[in-house]
Amino acid sequence: MRTFRILQVSDLGVSFKKDRVALVAVSFWLFFLFSSIFYLLIYFPNLPVSIPLFFSRSWGEPQLAQKIYLWVLPVGNLFLGVVNVSFAISLHRSNQFLSRILLAITPIISLLSALSVINIINLVK
Repeated sequence: MRTFRILQVSDLGVSFKKDRVALVAVSFWLFFLFSSIFYLLIYFPNLPVSIPLFFSRSWGEPQLAQKIYLWVLPVGNLFLGVVNVSFAISLHRSNQFLSRILLAITPIISLLSALSVINIINLVK
């Protein structure tokens, strides 16, 4: 007679927590996320009402957006990071390579988002 072992949630996270690549990737993701939020919180009250956000549009007024839309970058970064890390945790046992790719992409996108926030703020301050 065959018996099946049901995986506990704690069983899935054991090897993921010990994975050094996962720890470094999540650490860098959180560092870049919080640094962009911190930078935005410091300079947000001093920003003008309209900021250049849409650089793919033609030069001038079509590029401008209200300063509140600058929060889309850190919030999108947070959402994307949570989704990628969640998928990486769920895939870690079955496909460690794909899990590490998801984890490697997360801090890269976070770095680009943080640099975008910093560059836009430095452009208008």
